[in-house]
Amino acid sequence: MNATPLLLSAVLVSAFAANAQARSPLTSVVPSVSPVTVVPTGSCASPTGEITGSPSSGSGNTSGGANNVPGLPDTGGLCDEYAWEPDNRDGPEDIWVFTPGASNNLTFSISGADSWDPAIYILETCGDANSCVIGTDDVGGQRTPTVTSSFTPGQTYYFYVDSYYPPTGGDEPGAGPYTLNVSGTFPVSLTEFTID
Repeated sequence: MNATPLLLSAVLVSAFAANAQARSPLTSVVPSVSPVTVVPTGSCASPTGEITGSPSSGSGNTSGGANNVPGLPDTGGLCDEYAWEPDNRDGPEDIWVFTPGASNNLTFSISGADSWDPAIYILETCGDANSCVIGTDDVGGQRTPTVTSSFTPGQTYYFYVDSYYPPTGGDEPGAGPYTLNVSGTFPVSLTEFTID
């Protein structure tokens, strides 16, 4: 048996280990994953998750959910580019709840929805399409709808992931997996402060 290849292998492994120890350790900045997926699909009674900070992200999947908001009203394009059409939200919904603090300004975006047609909107009252604050569809087939807005501090809002199309049978699939990304200012409300 020739010992040269084994000796060469041992030298290479030793050199690699020494080089790895000389480098600084790998550091990774991981944003807080504040929205935690609670159930596969959300409802007003049992939301998909709660957004408690920024930046944060969470995963969801609208497949198998209910369609409780079949359409958004015409608010001059503020909530939906297709509000003039009846039943402009035929997909099943996921619902994320959040209550921002003072001086907030938040951006909500969807990514990872490459296989279906997502739409997003925010309601002041869960399940009430007439309480829509802001929303958008994936205009131009971008699959990454994004909205930015400021909100009344201390008020609870409901972020919806939905679709223009029904889950099946539409021009495009109307349900599937996604990642919700939240960025911006989401301060915590101070309720009591004393100095001793």
